[in-house]
Amino acid sequence: MAIEGAPEGWIQDYRAEGSGKNKEIGVLLVHGFTGTPASMRPWAHYLNERGYTVSVPLIPGHGTTWHDLNHVSWQEWPAKVEAELLQLKKKCSKVFLCALSMGGGNSLYVAAHNQGMIDGIVLVNPMIHIPGVQIKFVHIISRIQKSRASVGDDIKKPGITEWGYDALPLKGVAQLYKYLKLARAG
Repeated sequence: MAIEGAPEGWIQDYRAEGSGKNKEIGVLLVHGFTGTPASMRPWAHYLNERGYTVSVPLIPGHGTTWHDLNHVSWQEWPAKVEAELLQLKKKCSKVFLCALSMGGGNSLYVAAHNQGMIDGIVLVNPMIHIPGVQIKFVHIISRIQKSRASVGDDIKKPGITEWGYDALPLKGVAQLYKYLKLARAG
């Protein structure tokens, strides 16, 4: 499991109140598939140091073991982001979504279903579809094989890591495939 060795508390939900003139601007940062809030913490700290109110939720099925991601449904992912969005809207006049990889698809889905609540979106390497023919058969493959080797930590900046899973849970990938089709449809 690649989440071992993460700084204390970096795998959990993270929230920080803003200050000064930017306090009422909320930024919701959403991590990617098999990742954790740790991948978004440096970005969140940067924004919070400049006065923004930030929230970095741990998406269900993440931050524990890859086996757990095989036991969640895609509906849990936007539900977590929407819950954080509602909390930010209670205290912020504007809210922006910032996301990495699958967090981008997640954010687009949430934005499409919560129009008027989000003032802007910033996506880094957004995952909105999974290429290749094999993905169409992942629901069948996942009955035979529980996981495959993960692409691993793909953040290139030295000293920054995702502290994500070292295996790709295939039932989770099947849920992701369904979810991204819906996210593209709006």
